Amino acid sequence: MKTRSGRTTADTSRQDQDDDGSERTATMNVPITSSAILPPWVKDISHASLVQWKKKRHEYEDAISARCSASGEDISKALMTVKSTFDHALLKMLCKYDWEVPFESITEERILTEIDKIVNNVKNGSIVNIDALFDDELRMDLHESDVHARVPVQSDAKIRSGVS
Repeated sequence: MKTRSGRTTADTSRQDQDDDGSERTATMNVPITSSAILPPWVKDISHASLVQWKKKRHEYEDAISARCSASGEDISKALMTVKSTFDHALLKMLCKYDWEVPFESITEERILTEIDKIVNNVKNGSIVNIDALFDDELRMDLHESDVHARVPVQSDAKIRSGVS
């Protein structure tokens, strides 16, 4: 494989020698790849999509960090901002109606804070009363030795379907 220095990876795996016979230390060469590291885009602000976006964004930042450490590039210049990867119309709408901030003055930190608020809250803002659900619907046969068989099938089906 050809590297940025123009050599092949086989050439760079061994140490080079100068014309006078003295050895030079081999430098680490990063193979040239044709694929770019692209950031994930925010196209939807649903809880599930923002959770996935945060995972992909973290992977993107790790990949850029690794590339920059190998190439000596400045990571702040290589990373695309969250604002630039946000759907433009969606961000404008959120700034105007939800966050009440002018679109031009929205900061990266504010966008990340608002995304964290959505991700860190329980979906739809409510938690089901698990204790009441278990008291009303869950039936167990504690005489059964097999743990998976303790919950009768009909009671399990009722819980999954939400039927009382």
